[in-house]
Amino acid sequence: MRIGIQRLGTAENISLGEIFLPGYTDRKNLAAAALKKLKRFERMINLLHILSDREVIEVQQAEDDGLSKSYLMIAEKVPEDLRPLLGELRQLIGLSNRNRFRITDRVTNIGVDEISIQTHSIMAMLRFMSRGVEVPLEHLREGRVADYGLQNRKGEVAVGLIPFRIRSSKARPQNVFAAVRFHNYWYYIDQDDIASKRALILIIVLFRLQAPTPAGAAPILTLPTG
Repeated sequence: MRIGIQRLGTAENISLGEIFLPGYTDRKNLAAAALKKLKRFERMINLLHILSDREVIEVQQAEDDGLSKSYLMIAEKVPEDLRPLLGELRQLIGLSNRNRFRITDRVTNIGVDEISIQTHSIMAMLRFMSRGVEVPLEHLREGRVADYGLQNRKGEVAVGLIPFRIRSSKARPQNVFAAVRFHNYWYYIDQDDIASKRALILIIVLFRLQAPTPAGAAPILTLPTG
């Protein structure tokens, strides 16, 4: 959800634009605002997981004016221990006290019975995942790439907030899941970094689903051999 969603209700994911301009001096405040937004979005996702697992919320399909539409549904009866969490979720994404919200991709003129959900394109997913690349500090100092303020002094990206992490090293890394050399540096995913491995596999699958099939391509048959 962090990779694929830009907005859910009034909760927005981190900006995909260039938030720091050459000569701009307010980097710390902008970086702090970006991290705050990420943490808020992360909290919203955690609440969604908890409440959906406990069957408090779910997405349903229903016919409306002859069209199939999606709705976010909230249970009429909510266990007492989950009511504070539901109240927090309502506040985070700007929901009224209703229990049925039609899902839309609009961001303006949202009705009290609607909730806006905007997803990322595959290219936007890649731009989001690029925030998890640990850029060599010398490259940041030289201005080779945009500094989004998400790395600490050791060059480590905010752990946990970006669900994708690519480390960098001048020496060729060993026992890694994937690695590529670029401008005298190695960029790699650790073998024990399950979240990053899953994110990479996800984007590969999505690319393959979107890739056009050559005209006249015959289906591939798998035949058993004795």
